[in-house]
Amino acid sequence: MRNLLYLLSRIPHLSRIASRKIEEACWRGDVPTLGSCYLEHPNRRVSREANEALSRVTRCRPELILPHIERFFESLKDGDVRKRIRAADFLSGLARDSPDLLVPHVGRLIEALSDESKGVKWEIAFALEHLVTKRPDSLAPFSDEIFRLLNEEPEVRYELAEVLTYLAFFSGTKPSVEELLDLQGEALGGVLSALGEILWIRPELVVPYVGRLVKILKTTEDFYAMRWASSVLEDLGERRPGYVEPYAEELVELIIGRGLHKVVIEGVLPIVPTVPILERIPAASIPALALKALFSEEGEEEIYEFIEVLFMRKVTPHFLGRVCERRGRELVEFGLEEKGRVYLEAAEEYYRRARWKTSEGEGGSARGA
Repeated sequence: MRNLLYLLSRIPHLSRIASRKIEEACWRGDVPTLGSCYLEHPNRRVSREANEALSRVTRCRPELILPHIERFFESLKDGDVRKRIRAADFLSGLARDSPDLLVPHVGRLIEALSDESKGVKWEIAFALEHLVTKRPDSLAPFSDEIFRLLNEEPEVRYELAEVLTYLAFFSGTKPSVEELLDLQGEALGGVLSALGEILWIRPELVVPYVGRLVKILKTTEDFYAMRWASSVLEDLGERRPGYVEPYAEELVELIIGRGLHKVVIEGVLPIVPTVPILERIPAASIPALALKALFSEEGEEEIYEFIEVLFMRKVTPHFLGRVCERRGRELVEFGLEEKGRVYLEAAEEYYRRARWKTSEGEGGSARGA
């Protein structure tokens, strides 16, 4: 059967016959035939069909794959780079669908990260990503080696940083999450991406790092790192707003310092990555913006316009006074009396402006005399 498929592979117009043979082999669970066709067939479409058939066998009858795993690892050492990439791709799918089958071979997967082909590196890195989400215990003993490769293999730095972040959270390995957040460039992006994924699984694990995420926003010049950190804070603000609200003032400072004029005048809210975070925590961000407007030497009207654009609320002195008073009382109840008094004083100022506007027969603007 394998010889027949190989001969058919040399006749392009008979590829449909090869496809039919693949389907028959899939029904029989003939892994050797499917493996040969996938690894060796020169026709990409036929090879892809063989890979899909192997995936179906892996999901439905993984015990049939187990005796033949060795062949794919041997193919990782083949001189034909196309064959090595296909073998790595199969192992990546195996890690996704039947990770337990690869647990005894983790060390060999990590060795394959040093392959000269970027395609092999990427597929093996994807395999490790699948494994770490399902069997982190299998990768924990190799954390030092993975960290070494993170510094030596730039093509997969992002993916390996994700793997190390999962290991730090779920296996307690080194480097710790705090140390990983000190990484730069693509590696930091991988760490932040993993934090975003873990947030949806165990949000309570991410909460202790909210301050670090805000610090990254304040200090990094890497726009993509800013977007990743903002994305995590935005999702956390939606699911657990109480953990993000204490940083509302710092986030507002970032908005003011990084282009509020462009946000308001050009109407491009995504220009500043921290904008969506504020949108998720209106109970804290609107008072923080109102407070900033009171002490702003210039751009006060822009801040009011920004509130209207972002939250679709008509800004009046009475409205801002009410939100500041609510926020102030809330902070006092939480024991933050000094910070709460600042908001209560701001509320009094806005109420004073509301009375002045009423006496003048005017309304609408929050600006005072």
